[in-house]
Amino acid sequence: MSKPSTQAERLTRIETLLETLVQDKLEAMATDIRAIRADVEADKAELAALKNKGSGILIGVGLAGGAIGAGLSQFISGFLK
Repeated sequence: MSKPSTQAERLTRIETLLETLVQDKLEAMATDIRAIRADVEADKAELAALKNKGSGILIGVGLAGGAIGAGLSQFISGFLK
């Protein structure tokens, strides 16, 4: 590899090297961002599933509690009559 003879040639070579390095870094960052975005989307989907499951469990527990309360109320009122 020969040395550039003029300052313009040297600056052009430096600029080319910098552009290559920056482009490589940007591509690596873009890849990382895509991976992070995929992880975040997966986490959001899991949280939504847990939220839906949790709501269903709460509704089921509420219904069961209401049924037990009503049954106990009837049972106790039967003894008091």
